Amino acid sequence: MAKIKKVNEMNESFNIITEPVEGKDYSINKFKMGDLPSDVKFINCKKEYFENGDETIVKFYTYNKYKPKDSAGIMFNGDNYKCEMASERYEFGYVVFKNDVPVFIVSIYEPGNFQISERGIITFSGHEEVVTLWLEDGYSETLHTR
Repeated sequence: MAKIKKVNEMNESFNIITEPVEGKDYSINKFKMGDLPSDVKFINCKKEYFENGDETIVKFYTYNKYKPKDSAGIMFNGDNYKCEMASERYEFGYVVFKNDVPVFIVSIYEPGNFQISERGIITFSGHEEVVTLWLEDGYSETLHTR
């Protein structure tokens, strides 16, 4: 029984590092892929696809003054969900957060934008594909538009 962790201790190793950018109205946030909770679901990719594996640094931006419309996220089934466009060496897709902890990593070719619905559906668009994700069960569909 000593190996069982309490719910609030399960994500103790996950940390987001925030670095303000001097003279800009945004901060760079980053975390290591290896620090992700073990139940994060990868959509259209696998952790092994990233060049540095667990040492991969994933970055996203937080705007201090002019926030994008969906930056606050939505409430669904009592949890707060939000999306952030993510990059490694280049923008590869999105990180979906549930109560400020990543639950989905979504890869999409040339990410464009997303629509997050209060009905628990997120639609991501890219250059040649659209990904639809249902928050309730993590089911996703990819539509190639070329």
